[in-house]
Amino acid sequence: MSDAEIPLVEDAGDTLLELADTVNARVLGDAAQTVDREDAIPPGVMQAVHQAGFFDLLSAAGSPEEYIQLSTVLVNRIARASASMAMVVASGHSAAIPLAVAADQPGRRCPPAGDRRQALVDGGDGVVAAPEAGGGWSLQGGVDIGIGVVGCDALVVITRDPGNGPVVVCVDPADALLESARRTGLRGSGTASVRFAGIRVAPEAVLGRAEAADAARRHAVLTVAAVACGVAAAAVDQAGRYVSQRRQFGRPLATFAGLRAMVAAMVAQADAAWSLTKAAARQRHGGEHEAAMFATEAALGVCLDALQLHGGYGYTVEYPVERLVRDALSLRARVGGARAHAKCIVDAVLPLQAGDHGIGRRRERRIK
Repeated sequence: MSDAEIPLVEDAGDTLLELADTVNARVLGDAAQTVDREDAIPPGVMQAVHQAGFFDLLSAAGSPEEYIQLSTVLVNRIARASASMAMVVASGHSAAIPLAVAADQPGRRCPPAGDRRQALVDGGDGVVAAPEAGGGWSLQGGVDIGIGVVGCDALVVITRDPGNGPVVVCVDPADALLESARRTGLRGSGTASVRFAGIRVAPEAVLGRAEAADAARRHAVLTVAAVACGVAAAAVDQAGRYVSQRRQFGRPLATFAGLRAMVAAMVAQADAAWSLTKAAARQRHGGEHEAAMFATEAALGVCLDALQLHGGYGYTVEYPVERLVRDALSLRARVGGARAHAKCIVDAVLPLQAGDHGIGRRRERRIK
């Protein structure tokens, strides 16, 4: 094992998987269609997820790296029942990353999340923290997409302090302007645009700077990959059930060689995506963009194949596969599609040097 990898958290991970399977079977599996149809998570479902401790993993993790691993396996499992619920949990975990980074420092401890639900808002270049006289910042700007922000108790915002790099701050959602937006998929995930109009952030609300921002962003990308893998696994399961139960020409669809080969390819794609995602989660740095690029594309391809195997029934809301296709589309859009990841990947392999020009620059613009 290289120095860039850490061991997989086996015991805690297995316990989380068992708990997630129980919650999926008792609550999320039956509620997924309701969440999608009503574009909201019922209070009872949210309460069950809170009681299971899914929003608070800090006590189970010994380091930020272990925290990321535990979060990755958990949101993947939840996504097999509901991608929307998985993304809400993932956003809460990403918001807790700065606390995990702080807790990893000597003498620092983090309080448990309890019933509080947080959501990460990555402001990128869209949210600026203007320094104020006497300390603190004034937040200006906004982002078009914030996952899990509707109904949360706190916003953890990655903003830009001009000249000093990123700064991560905690903001009361009541101080922000949230405008809900209905999306193709991931309905019920509390998605909204988030705007700030000069709200003041006190120095004590700062949760971290560059290290915390980088870790939170890495986690956010990894969990999108994990959720995409969960959606792909659910699509494989739905396709397997359908072709095993349906009959054509007097025999089950599962006996047709062409359909069996199609399902085998779906399984291979889903398994490969999850293997790549787990490997990226075990690394201390890097690998998340490769995992998200492959997993989101694989999930969409697997879901479309599942739709094809269902025939006309796949387009009806009575079968989950049409929801899985929409969720896969929104997951790919959430991380900017393959081109956004390609730029992050290729910049590490083929960095442009100062003074580069010509075709190199034209290619950089095209990748953006």
